[in-house]
Amino acid sequence: MLCPKGITMRIAMFTDSYSPQINGLVTSIDAFLKQLRKKGHDVHVFAPRVPGYHDKDRRIHRSASFEFAPYKEYRIAVPAAIKGSFDIVHVHSPFSMGFSGIAYARKNRIPVIGTFHTLFPEYGHYLIKSEKLLRLFRGAYRKISWSYLRWFYSKCDYITVPSGHVKKQMIKHGIKRPVYVIPTGIEVKSLGKGRKSLRRKHGFAGEKIILHVGRLTREKNILFILRSLEKLLRKENAVFVITSDGPYRSELEREAVKLGLQKKVKFTGYVDSERLGELYAIADVFVIASKTETQGIVLIEAVANKLPIVALNAPVTGDFLKENEYGIVANSKNFAGRVSAVLKSGRKAEESVKNAPVVLEKYSAESCADEMLKLYEKAAGKMTSSAVNHSRDSPASVRRPSA
Repeated sequence: MLCPKGITMRIAMFTDSYSPQINGLVTSIDAFLKQLRKKGHDVHVFAPRVPGYHDKDRRIHRSASFEFAPYKEYRIAVPAAIKGSFDIVHVHSPFSMGFSGIAYARKNRIPVIGTFHTLFPEYGHYLIKSEKLLRLFRGAYRKISWSYLRWFYSKCDYITVPSGHVKKQMIKHGIKRPVYVIPTGIEVKSLGKGRKSLRRKHGFAGEKIILHVGRLTREKNILFILRSLEKLLRKENAVFVITSDGPYRSELEREAVKLGLQKKVKFTGYVDSERLGELYAIADVFVIASKTETQGIVLIEAVANKLPIVALNAPVTGDFLKENEYGIVANSKNFAGRVSAVLKSGRKAEESVKNAPVVLEKYSAESCADEMLKLYEKAAGKMTSSAVNHSRDSPASVRRPSA
């Protein structure tokens, strides 16, 4: 039975990417899951099984899966029967687990919310490895991808996206379902105190720290940052700290050696949330140059630590800074100059982070979860009304006169 507004809901989230993977999609699911459970709702996650990994949470359900050859960290789940009764299905990816969620919802006549996390039409390089072939077939790949996404999301009752730019892209490419902008919020965990001791803990002395946070993939455009900062790193007492890991790490490491910057560039590999929070706290400037972000959760994490941001003027990341009047938006020619200015000018850096409290209130985990919950309740209410009207209109519901 569907739940009216204000009543505890049983929510089934379906995703093709989940722990132990570390990426923005997983961060988003966990952020909403935590807040919704805190509000008393019963949230379950259905995801592919990962060999050797075991969940402590009994409400995480795994399906048999096999490795996705082009990107081995991802797995393709084998659709399986879904047990249990739920009020809302929320699909977070448009592949096998997403299909399972939609099939379950349609069979049980419950509403489906679909979230568009990733601009897959821009990720052709995962399937087409040759640069020459990618240039040749990029247009066709994008066209096919958008055609597929139109078909998949037409199966959802409502769609959520993390930013206005993504909503515009969906409308532009013919996705007709109602689209709501509901970003992923974060819990504020600033570790600004004890900065000197934290620097010593992580092996830093007096050098300035330029920080990048995010998966090491081609679309993050980290190679551009590295090349842009070459002269700055040679000249200044500064280091470029690149967190996380991914398929592009070896390429970045080779470039650092080629530029003679291996002592100026530090690759941390994957770090846990505590260590990541400490790196945010000790950094002097945060940099990002991705052109395919759908939200950029790392931007909000940087704001939480009042860390100055320099972002390449690209959709979503540049828009985020402009809209919130936070940080500095740069172009490809002045990127390094903007970073250098932040490192040298405490006054300028302080000016760039003055709106942090306003931004954090806007993107708090609780407020974003409240917006998602409102959409769940709207979807459930609409489905309930539809079911009632259908029942009233059916022949079986017509009252017959007594004999």
